[in-house]
Amino acid sequence: MRTPVSGPIPFLVLALSAAAFPALAAEPYRVTPSDLHLEYLRPARLSYLVYMHGGPGTGVRRAVLSSFEVAQETVDGRPAWVITHHWEDADGTMHTARTVHAATDVATLSQESTWVRSGKRMSSSVVPAEGRGIA
Repeated sequence: MRTPVSGPIPFLVLALSAAAFPALAAEPYRVTPSDLHLEYLRPARLSYLVYMHGGPGTGVRRAVLSSFEVAQETVDGRPAWVITHHWEDADGTMHTARTVHAATDVATLSQESTWVRSGKRMSSSVVPAEGRGIA
């Protein structure tokens, strides 16, 4: 009976094949506003229930109500899409976020969010065009 190959041999074969046949990088694809079909974007308000559980057979450990709204607004004199998220569990609000996107190309103009974890509140604010963010 032959013993199975073990030890450094499989790793050596893998390392040599990786060196002999390097992976080729994929060509990046630039997504443009026309690829996103923004003309079909519509204001909406939705809510859904998220169930969190442990391993198989453990049942639901926590339920979270997640609501979000997509709205057309004028922000700083410019047309924008504003997406607002709100997550709430039995203990209260655990996450909120407000993201403002340019209506023409959906570039992120600003994003503010707050998380509540273990009784601690964490907030962040980002304005990409100005190169600033606060956490």
